[in-house]
Amino acid sequence: MKDTNLGIFELLSNDDTLLSMLASNAPYHNPNGVTSKANSIVPSDVANRKMETPFITIQEGNENKIGHVLSQSIFIRCYNDIRKSYITINEVLDRVRVLLDGVDLTLTDRRHVKTYFESRLPGLVEEAMELKFKEARYRVTVL
Repeated sequence: MKDTNLGIFELLSNDDTLLSMLASNAPYHNPNGVTSKANSIVPSDVANRKMETPFITIQEGNENKIGHVLSQSIFIRCYNDIRKSYITINEVLDRVRVLLDGVDLTLTDRRHVKTYFESRLPGLVEEAMELKFKEARYRVTVL
């Protein structure tokens, strides 16, 4: 499921309501580039403390085959300033859930791809970045 992250990024970054909730950031691959709110949706391995908050990360988890169904976990985190409450994080993840839960994704390498919300962690602190976050887990299934 090579382009799952890209499909999720495109779905999230095309939603004006979600983007209005996020900060503006430069592209992670070009720190001197033009800032935009879509640049606040990034792969988890490029998130850093220098990013303006709130921002979202996307991370792929394990792929598992169960019978004829291929299943993969996707982890969506929303980060915010450590001095702020979790309210904004909850609002962002609630919007992500509206966009992803039960949605058919269009991917170039798979057919009949559907996403399902599974769980959300309580609020935590990412000590390395000194940011608050919550993580939501989604299941991506392919027939």
